[in-house]
Amino acid sequence: MPTLAAYPGMMQRARNREGLRVCRAAWLIGVSVREYREIEAGDRTPNPNTYQRISELYGWPQTFPSSPGPERRSWSAWSNSLYASALQITSGKT
Repeated sequence: MPTLAAYPGMMQRARNREGLRVCRAAWLIGVSVREYREIEAGDRTPNPNTYQRISELYGWPQTFPSSPGPERRSWSAWSNSLYASALQITSGKT
């Protein structure tokens, strides 16, 4: 099971597999080239809508296991909780 740390490598491999340049992939997903590069490098987390478009472009599932059981957690739910945590940390509300 890939971890979030493997995400940048997965994204670059998927882009290369599809034969896309960064500028074309960014255009297809609907983000700037700079934002795409930051996401691909792991310096930026895509918002749920952007992740959905990335998933559709590269044929990735939009849910992933949250535990070793049959439960599945959507990217949107996971991303929203991560985003809320990041906001608390950056605003000093821990």
